[in-house]
Amino acid sequence: MFTREEAKDYLIIHFNKCIEAHKSGNYHSINNGFDHYDRNLPRDDAEFDDVFHLSVHFWDGWVDSANHEWRHYEPITICDWPILAQNIIDILNDKEIDYHPLLIRVFISLENNNKSGCSRDAFALFFFFIILVIINSFIFW
Repeated sequence: MFTREEAKDYLIIHFNKCIEAHKSGNYHSINNGFDHYDRNLPRDDAEFDDVFHLSVHFWDGWVDSANHEWRHYEPITICDWPILAQNIIDILNDKEIDYHPLLIRVFISLENNNKSGCSRDAFALFFFFIILVIINSFIFW
């Protein structure tokens, strides 16, 4: 398992490599290093703040998007991925920098939905179903 500093250094080095690979059109190289990072990042350690957990989702999304012709992460476009990776690097180096709005919109909302165990849409659908059951029980009594 990584220490906080090891994870930070590993992520900065590999995100810089990914940025260069992306800019040169070498998209298959974006995956290099991801599995090792994912496997060695502690998930329940309070020392690891949200930027590390966000980085796993982001990197996985970057690889996934590259593998699927830059789809499934709208409104992020092919040109945005290196910019967002640089934003994460900047956050790791200086805690005063804010998250890019696309990171918030796509990945932080995704993390918040995953923490609760279900999305707002799933909850709304469940609530709607309960209301239907209650209404039907009154109609057929």
